[in-house]
Order: sequence, then C-alpha cells, then structure tokens
Amino acid sequence: GNILTSYYQFSCKKQMNNGVVMAYYYGDKVTLIAYPESGVTFAYWSDDRTNKSNVRTITLTKDTDIKPVFKGVPTDVESIEAAEVIGGDDCIIIRGVADARVTIVSMDGRSQQQMVNGDTRINVRAGVYGVILEQGKAVIREKIVVR
Repeated sequence: GNILTSYYQFSCKKQMNNGVVMAYYYGDKVTLIAYPESGVTFAYWSDDRTNKSNVRTITLTKDTDIKPVFKGVPTDVESIEAAEVIGGDDCIIIRGVADARVTIVSMDGRSQQQMVNGDTRINVRAGVYGVILEQGKAVIREKIVVR
C-alpha cells in the first residue's frame, strides 16, 4: 500500500481493488511517500533523521507514528509551467510563479524587464505585447492584449 503525504497532511489508508478502504495490519509492508508542496523540500522522517529519501518502505510490527519533516515555507506558487499570463485593463497580470524573470516587449519594440515572485500586476498602456517568462532553462512566450 501507499501513504501519500503533503506539507500539511499525512494520511494512512489502504485501498482495495473494489474501492473499499481498509486499515493496515501487522506484517503489512507499507511504502511511505512524502510529497512536498512548492517552497518546501523533504528533510527526513520523524523517527530517523539520517533517512533523507522521501520514499521509504516499512513493515508494520507495532503501532507506528512516522511523519515526514519538511524544510522551507510553502509559497502556494508553482514552477513556470503553472504560470498564467493575463492581459487586464492597463496591466499584465502574472499568476502562480515563483522567482521568474519577465520581459515585456511592446509592438513598437520597447521592452521592460523585472523579476516576479507570486501573483504580480505590471502596469502598461493598452496595446499588444510579447511576454517572455523565464525560470532557469524553462521559457514561456505569450502574446497578450491589454485593454
């Protein structure tokens, strides 16, 4: 069975093929998987600070209380692949990205560049713009109309 975890929750359930949820029993092998949210990384398991792997298999031989320990602060923003670029009224809105560089190029060739972190509003005049969003090697290019 699998135990799926995130920064805020840790659940333990075993799902059978017919969809019935059952408890784990003595001798069951359980795979623990810690899934950190954006902004945090897996550090270790509560019962074993030396185990740095976010995937771990245990055999249940007693009541067990194991929690994943994460470091960092959840940002509620994701990588550039999850970004959303929107043309608004006299602005360009960039949502859902952390630590990315944005370059905005107007149709007359003027450009401006800045770093964005989280939801960001950039004021521009009405028009059509090329927006280039970069985070490491990942690049997104969008054509945006601003009213």
